[in-house]
Amino acid sequence: MDLIKENIDNLTNLWQVVGKNAKSFYVNSEFSYCFVNYSEWPNRLWFSTAINDKNLEQARNIMLNIPVTLKVSHWEFLDSNSELLFKKHGFIKLSEQFGMSLKLYEKYESDSFINLHKVTNEDEALLWSDLFQKAFNYHISDVLVLHSRHEIDYFIAYHDDQAVGTCMLYSNSNDIVGFHSMGIIPEMRRRGYAEEIIKQMLSQSIVQGFKYATLQASEMAKPLYEKYGFDTQFIMKNYQLNI
Repeated sequence: MDLIKENIDNLTNLWQVVGKNAKSFYVNSEFSYCFVNYSEWPNRLWFSTAINDKNLEQARNIMLNIPVTLKVSHWEFLDSNSELLFKKHGFIKLSEQFGMSLKLYEKYESDSFINLHKVTNEDEALLWSDLFQKAFNYHISDVLVLHSRHEIDYFIAYHDDQAVGTCMLYSNSNDIVGFHSMGIIPEMRRRGYAEEIIKQMLSQSIVQGFKYATLQASEMAKPLYEKYGFDTQFIMKNYQLNI
């Protein structure tokens, strides 16, 4: 199994699902993109082929003529000189994330002081959106959450009756599940909640029969996932037009 491809496919299919639910997903032979003018996410463009002067300029022209700011996510192993090409066409690098995966074996021991509650209605979608905003400092619309909840599992993490964070599980394959948007609101950090959420996500995925988990971690979060056995396989770089 090509876990790098599966990881990338899980992520880009997630963006595609959300874009289609918002009736704003577009694809051509070189790249795909989606944008939602009432949300900061997904608002992405990603290439299906190696980048070059022609398709970068084509993407740039599209990005200059839509009403929101798009991020371009690119996988460095696809093009050895990609960062230079992006810079040449007026893009700046915003961040890097680490593509990681883990083979799933048996359920993880959990202290069970966190309850993951799946979003099922409008009020819960609004709460998930608010918690995510506090945890990550950017906005995912509750409308997107509500409309895509049948294809994407959005969870609110509770300690007793206190909502402390968010996470998301998404699968486009019988064997692979993607972990996304795991975050704790600032006032509830450093209490072991993040580790408990990870253990519950892993155990739930095993019960559901998945064989591998994939994710994209920031440099700060990477050691936490490594603690549970996730291995880094590639780097994803995120770019934005410098205008």
